Parts: sequence; structure tokens; C-alpha cells
Amino acid sequence: MSEVIPSVGDFDAATKDNFGPRVLVDNVFTGTPILKYLKANPMAIKGRAWTPLIRYDKPSMSWYDAGDQFTDAYTPGGQHLTRARFTVKYARMSLSLLAQDVIRQGSYGLVDLLTESIEAGTQGMQEGLNGQVFDGDPTATPAEMDSLTRLVNDTDTCGELPPGTYETWKAHIMEGTGTHAVPVSPSLANLELLNRRAVEITKEPFDLYVCHPDLWDVLYGQIEKNDYLAARIAYASSNVVRWGFDSFFVNGIPVVSDRDCQGSAWVTGQSTRDTAEGYEVYGLNFNHLKLVIDKTRFMVYRGWREPDDYDMYINQNFSWLTLGLDSRRCQGRIFNIDITQRPRAFVPGTVTLPVPSP
Repeated sequence: MSEVIPSVGDFDAATKDNFGPRVLVDNVFTGTPILKYLKANPMAIKGRAWTPLIRYDKPSMSWYDAGDQFTDAYTPGGQHLTRARFTVKYARMSLSLLAQDVIRQGSYGLVDLLTESIEAGTQGMQEGLNGQVFDGDPTATPAEMDSLTRLVNDTDTCGELPPGTYETWKAHIMEGTGTHAVPVSPSLANLELLNRRAVEITKEPFDLYVCHPDLWDVLYGQIEKNDYLAARIAYASSNVVRWGFDSFFVNGIPVVSDRDCQGSAWVTGQSTRDTAEGYEVYGLNFNHLKLVIDKTRFMVYRGWREPDDYDMYINQNFSWLTLGLDSRRCQGRIFNIDITQRPRAFVPGTVTLPVPSP
């Protein structure tokens, strides 16, 4: 990450010799519901990784008749448990200010440049992390934090456990049918169906649906305005309402938009999930999905200091973190949504369940 020395414009904007209001209006950073949820209850560790214990199998019962001799070939161990491993990755934000700008502010400063730089750096770090929540790649160089696109899935290795070996280590998935020739309808009923199938297995509903703003608009258009307003009142104590985010509710679960969530036009004539593209929805359960942080190195600033080779002040923010979970099947995801599909063409989707093969 290159270190950018602010231009004299920063000094001029924050320092006036005539008149200017001592109010700084943020025109850059926008908080997001998903980051709020993750930061509200992080998994704070002290070490290299979070290693939750996972039950991935169970013994099977059998029938017998009176007088039968048991001929089971007993296998020592009967292993049903293992550990996932989510290793923290390392992010930083560099800050730098010319000494001339800081010192010359004096009593003319509208805002303190050092304080404002830290606030802007913190918000910039959070905005960068929100994008990484959706598409971070721990196999990149340098390694990035893990992300929803890899965790809420049924094909990717997650927590160093391949779903081909651990068959219940998968999310609930809805995707295009007919070898991906038929897209998923952008209907509220499909969100309900995804959650219902997850509850049948996990007994836990999602906490939040997240989708791209374009899809959110299509879903919102299916709600009567009176129903929308009534739900906002009924769920006034919901986190997303208290935090001030726009949302509507499907069976009590808030649906929010996020610009970083995957969304693109459905591509016809394709035969795979990835090439068919389309918009996506995540159904997230934050009892099991965690922002894993090293509590000694999360949003930590080293402090302002003056280097020997520049007449300036520098600072750095360090965060050691990743995304992890201890129950993949408590999460859900819809792929391949065609937002141009008209309501009269809506059809129920099909949910692939995270269960062992028969």
C-alpha cells in the first residue's frame, strides 16, 4: 500500500484566516448493516487462528431381530468431530501529514488535522473491510481476510475443511435450475423459502438478508406501502431500524442493501453457476458467523511520530482479522437471480440442503 502525502488542499480546507464553520461533514464513508452486526459481537482471540469444534457426522442406528448375533465390524474411534481453522490476516492504513500543515494551523484551525486524519483513516479502513467481507481472498498475495463468497457456499473449502469430505459443512443454496439454464426468480417467496428450509434443519432463522441495491429495489417493489410502514413500526427495536438503515422485513427478518454485495445481469445459455452470473442474496446468522479479531491488534494506531528522513508526521492503523463461522449450514445464499423477470413468471426456487449423500 503506497503512502500518499496529502496536498496543500487538505491544509487549506481545514484552516481559514477569515470565516468558516467548525463543522466537518463526512461525504465519503457510509456505514453498513453487515459490518455493524459483525462489530457488535466479534470473536476476539489472542493467537493465530480461531479453531471452532465442528460435529460433521453422527452414528447410524440399525434394526435387529431377537436372537440375532451382531456382526458389526467395529471401528476404533468412530470420529464425528473435527476443528475448522480461520487464521487472521493483516491489514493496515498509513497516514501522513506535512509538518508545515500541522504546525501552521495554530489557532486558525477549523478542525485538528491530526484528529481528523485518524477519523478519516478509521472510516477508510472500515469501508475497505466491508468490501473484503464480500470478496476477500485468503489465497491472494498478500493474504486477505476470508469472505462471505467463500464461507456461504457449498463448493469452496472453508476453514480448511473441504465440503466434499465433510458433507454437512455447506450452506443452504438456491441457484439456477436446468443445469443453470433457468434463473432464480427475484421474489420475496424465494427468500422465505430459503429461510424456511434452513430452519427445518438448524431450528435457527436468519438474522439478516443482504443483497445488491438493484435487487433490493425489485424486492421492495413487491411490498404494499402500508405493510412496509406497519412493519417498520412493529420492528422498531430491530438493530437495522435503530441504526437508521433502510430496510423491509420478510417474516420478521430485515432485508438490507449493500453496494458491495454481488450483483450482475443474468447471462442466458450458460451451464455453470459462475458463468450464468445474476444477482445474489445472503441469509446470515450472526450467532455463528463471526468477525475474528486479534484483540491486541484491531483498529490500533501506533501514534503520530516524526520520521528521520521527512519533515512530517506519520501514523499507521493495524488490524489483524478474518471472517469465520462455526456452522456453515446456518447460513444461506441465493445465486443466479434475474431481476428483469416479471412477477407473472415467478416460480419457486429449489434449495440444496447441507445433508450427507444417501
